[in-house]
Amino acid sequence: MMLPTSTSRSLALLLASLSLLCTPAPLTAANPALVFPAKVPATITEVNAPVWVGRPPTDAGFGLVRLVNGEIRAYDYGDQVSILLRHQPDHLPKNYIVSLDNGLTWDSKSVAPNHMAADARSPVTNEYVRLITKEDGVYAIRSKGGMDGQWSQHRVWETKVRGPELGLIRPAVFIREGKRILAPFTTMRRFEPDFLNQVGSFYSDDEGATWQRSNLVAAPPHKPNGRDKSVRWQNEAYEPTFVELKDGRVWMLFRTSQDTHYESFSENGGATWSEPQPSPFYGTLTMPTIRRLRDGKLLFLWNNTTPLPEFVKNAATAPYLGRANDGQGEDMFTNRDVIHAAISSDDGKTWHGFRELYLNPARNDRRYAETGGIDRSVHQSQAVEVAEGRVLVALGQHWLHRSLVLFNPAWLEERERSNSFANDLDDWSVQGFLRGIRGHCALNRFESCALVPHPDSAEKQALLVKRVADGNAMYANAGAVWNFPAAPAGTFEVRIRLQEKSAGARLSLIDRWLNPTDPTAHTLAMGSLQIKGDGTTNVEGVKLTPGQWHTLTFKWAECAKGTKCEVQVDGQPASGTLNFGRESRHGISYAHFQSAADEGDEGFLIESVRATVTPPPAPPAAEPAPAPAATPAPAGAPAPSPPTGTPAPATQPAPAPTPTPTTPPASTTPSPSPVPATKPAPTPAPSTSSNTSKSPGKRDSASASPRSFEVAPGGSVDGSRWCREPQRPQPPDLAWKLHRVPEGTPEGMSPWPCDVKPDCHAFSAVPSGTEHLLVDMIRWLQSPRLLSPTGYHPMSLRDKSICHEFASITTPAAKPAPAPAPSTTS
Repeated sequence: MMLPTSTSRSLALLLASLSLLCTPAPLTAANPALVFPAKVPATITEVNAPVWVGRPPTDAGFGLVRLVNGEIRAYDYGDQVSILLRHQPDHLPKNYIVSLDNGLTWDSKSVAPNHMAADARSPVTNEYVRLITKEDGVYAIRSKGGMDGQWSQHRVWETKVRGPELGLIRPAVFIREGKRILAPFTTMRRFEPDFLNQVGSFYSDDEGATWQRSNLVAAPPHKPNGRDKSVRWQNEAYEPTFVELKDGRVWMLFRTSQDTHYESFSENGGATWSEPQPSPFYGTLTMPTIRRLRDGKLLFLWNNTTPLPEFVKNAATAPYLGRANDGQGEDMFTNRDVIHAAISSDDGKTWHGFRELYLNPARNDRRYAETGGIDRSVHQSQAVEVAEGRVLVALGQHWLHRSLVLFNPAWLEERERSNSFANDLDDWSVQGFLRGIRGHCALNRFESCALVPHPDSAEKQALLVKRVADGNAMYANAGAVWNFPAAPAGTFEVRIRLQEKSAGARLSLIDRWLNPTDPTAHTLAMGSLQIKGDGTTNVEGVKLTPGQWHTLTFKWAECAKGTKCEVQVDGQPASGTLNFGRESRHGISYAHFQSAADEGDEGFLIESVRATVTPPPAPPAAEPAPAPAATPAPAGAPAPSPPTGTPAPATQPAPAPTPTPTTPPASTTPSPSPVPATKPAPTPAPSTSSNTSKSPGKRDSASASPRSFEVAPGGSVDGSRWCREPQRPQPPDLAWKLHRVPEGTPEGMSPWPCDVKPDCHAFSAVPSGTEHLLVDMIRWLQSPRLLSPTGYHPMSLRDKSICHEFASITTPAAKPAPAPAPSTTS
């Protein structure tokens, strides 16, 4: 097959810029999408930082699957546009590529007749399932006998053509130990006048034979604001992704037109979803993907980016775009050049990484928009975990951009990164945009700044950043963007030289990727150092000398608004302080450099950069709780002693304090608000890091307040109403039972954690056949005797994982018992 001239030219540029990660082999005439590196690591254990290993046969998000035997396949189901427009009505895969060595090397294969394929495998039966949409409804495709066995499909949900249930269905996930299948889907109403997109789930409890559908939810539409003068393409909800949390809830994240992805929670396995709220993750008109790894950690893949600001589409701005836009379709995508990854080891409470998993090698291509096709990007993703804990990610759209990348999740937890241009600009974003949309939602690109010979060393390079002279550039303020591991507390250092005839520079510390030439970037930064042409800055005590190299060091202890960031010049202590004007949830992860010149100048040079994450402090030792209030004893009477066989009271740690809520990131979108919870939340453990997100925990502080229940003699309490779920599925025979306290037991001296009056009952968790040692002593409060146990209660000597956190219980009012006689037992 002959390639168009423009495609061949752009392809040559792309292949020449694939960095040191790979040297792609020539394209084959049979399938131009099959491009693989000429050299890869010898074994999977050698993979740490991301390694490019090839191209999937179709756009990412669908088709990637790992079989029981470890074989990996990437199927070609056709691109999303073809599927949505019914150009491929049978949904049968055209071909696939296969790897037998964990994704390091690949071969292409043709599919057998009537082979349907699916992405999701049941952990119970090892059969595969996929939901698809056709003109008359939703169909389930199921295997019998494994991937290469027999296949069938049947309609499970009837719809009207382009009806509200009709839309993209992402690969299913299995929850409840594989007993329920949950498939995320999007409605496709945007072909109608109101074009409201919504998201929800299909779920099945019988291996995909029958399905139910959840309620539908969506985010609000985008509106003009201080930064955006007009509306973005309206995606109220799109491309949802699910993960089951350890407390049994399901967390959904989905794409919107806002500055952040939105989130929703389900308490009943995806049958119903809560009102969506902004999530802790930036992302605009891009696909999020979340999954749980075998070691229990959560992996999140997304574009931690914000597009260029929207401007009013009128005659004055028409030269920039070439056409107007009313929000019913995108005019240009400007935040899809980089995809990120983060990892959580505490079920989503805190996250680490926020690292660039992949930078599009074609990001600077002057013919970027002229290579044919529809969408082109490195957004959209799908991941499978392979051997040795490594992860294979399929990402991107368009055959010149989509890629397969292998990496080690441990790379996300590294605490240091540096760069001195030894690998040129492979790790930097420097692209600018040329005016005029060419093709589908795309602009041609150029390098807004470039590497030059180092003025003092023939063996080095330096990055020259100065105002762009190209009159066709959309924005003339050249810029450079560099990523490092997210640092809630940390240090950033740059070796910089202001040129003699420089008109100034901006150096901003930010927690997301912003376009290098974005004129609003510094307004979204935590802090921004503004450097004038004479070397003076907006920080008192910080001044550079034009024509000389200086080392600027920034040190911050937290990322709260108002934090004072120490700025040092050439190692001089406390040269000045930069006040952070915005808060960051997860920490600073970007240095954003930009020319501040209003006209041509000599700019400034960057020699090297380095960033270090400060380790979080060790958790503070728990302080002992106040001594329990006791009933005053008669003068001279000894204190009551515990009955024989009762452990002596010990000072217990105070309940874990609730962390002070952090302020959501300042944004042009509504601030994240608490998600209403239907169950009282436990007291969270103290955070050991400042990169704490309240999601996916129940973030309504009111819901964490104690709840009271009257305990009637002989009654029972349903533990699921007022105690925390175990960290694994709850045994069916675990119930809360009431135990009568023996008559005459001294008040406050029961082996059970309860107010023990003769009329009262104590309670404990009793799984059948399990021995217990209930030794926690409760803390007394004043009438009406609201009992508040401290911390976690050890339920079992055999299985320490069965732990609950008590809520509270109010006992019936009772007359004070007479003071007990002095005890004679020790």
